[in-house]
Amino acid sequence: MIFRRLVGVGVFFAMLCLSPAEVSARSLNGAYLEQAGTLNDGAWALKSYVELGSKAKPIKVTNAVTGTGDVELKTGTIRLPVELRYGLTDKWELGGDLGLEIDNGGIIVGSKGFLDGSGLQGIRMYGKWNFIENLATKLELSFAGDESLYWTLGSFDLGIKFMFSPEIGPGQLNTNLGFVSKSGDVSVSSALVVDFGTMFMYGVGYTWPWGDRIGWTVELAGSSSPYKGGTGVSGKNARLSLLFGGQYELSERVSADASVSFGLAKGSPRFMLKGGMEWLWGAVEEARRTAAAATPQQPSKAWTPSTTPAGAPATGATTAATPAKPKGPTYEAPAAYEVPKPPPPPPSGPTTAELLQQRIADAQSSFSRGDFVTAAAQYEAAIKLKDNDPVLHYNLATAYFQLKRYSDAKIYYKNAVTYNPADPDSHLYLGYCYYYLQDQQSAIREWQKVLETDPSNSLARENLKSLGVE
Repeated sequence: MIFRRLVGVGVFFAMLCLSPAEVSARSLNGAYLEQAGTLNDGAWALKSYVELGSKAKPIKVTNAVTGTGDVELKTGTIRLPVELRYGLTDKWELGGDLGLEIDNGGIIVGSKGFLDGSGLQGIRMYGKWNFIENLATKLELSFAGDESLYWTLGSFDLGIKFMFSPEIGPGQLNTNLGFVSKSGDVSVSSALVVDFGTMFMYGVGYTWPWGDRIGWTVELAGSSSPYKGGTGVSGKNARLSLLFGGQYELSERVSADASVSFGLAKGSPRFMLKGGMEWLWGAVEEARRTAAAATPQQPSKAWTPSTTPAGAPATGATTAATPAKPKGPTYEAPAAYEVPKPPPPPPSGPTTAELLQQRIADAQSSFSRGDFVTAAAQYEAAIKLKDNDPVLHYNLATAYFQLKRYSDAKIYYKNAVTYNPADPDSHLYLGYCYYYLQDQQSAIREWQKVLETDPSNSLARENLKSLGVE
């Protein structure tokens, strides 16, 4: 009964996490899989969540235990973990977690229930190193667990995990691969002793933004059995689950996530709900306040291109004031390029060129008034008429940037870079988008590309310097 009530609470919490709010987006970790990126230097993150699972079958016990033949042990699980992380440097992250686990069910022999009970999952400490772009490794140590199914008091578990997170399309692929060497055993009864062994973990998932507030994720993840055998054990089952989840940013510092997973192997819960919250503070928030203070409220002066280099950098913008000792990059707002008007066509009705020019004129007028929503809609319409123009993609990205819709701006700055790789402005503001989406390594890469084509660009140089990159 208690377990059913907690499942109901979990469903309510999942619905609450996905309720509407006026927020801006942050790039996603997966629900269980991790991305390769680390926290910014000096940043903190605290995450707490609840998991509610039912009818996992991790082991099969023998007739000597049940007296009725071999039986697969069934158990429901409630987990309540809390995790704390700290950005030691821009490439190193330290963290740890602990949590309670409650098992409900098992097998009943006479009046005795096996694996009904609760305990500490274990205290886990780790160090994570983002040693190559989109590639990281994590070393873990777990100890002090006393929950009766997956942990044993007095043992130490050692693990290593590798994470690879390349950008693919509008989102990010998260792939994880790892091993955990579990030690010790659990004496459930005189007839049932479970011995731990080495566990192999794997998973692949994809996360992508939906607008500027929500991100979605789908994952396929599993592991081999954590057991190598034991007294009274006749079989052990691997774990594999398919998960669907979402994340919602409630503010610049707080996000909520919820997911549902379905067990594809006997060792996994047949059905599991997860819901949680994450809080960020420290250097991340200070950098955001610094950047927000430096953001102009109106677009800077537009640049009129010559007849040949359509993607030349904007000029005439003024650098925003830089606060003393900034923790993160400061910037000047990207300027919207003006597309030169074509020669007047013969009076024979509207042509595609005329429609395109009207869309551009309407977009520039809206942009100059500060109506960036309308400007974005007009530029979107213009791109449908001429989808390979880097200037149009740059201008649409700029409108989204002014709206702080950084996930959308990133897409169109990337398009601008694709059509005109030599434009330093596109790389510069693509770097800002990555920075605000907490992908610091990609931001550094884009600002380095700016200096490759424009070595005198002071904004890119100062941004890199503020992140400790010379």
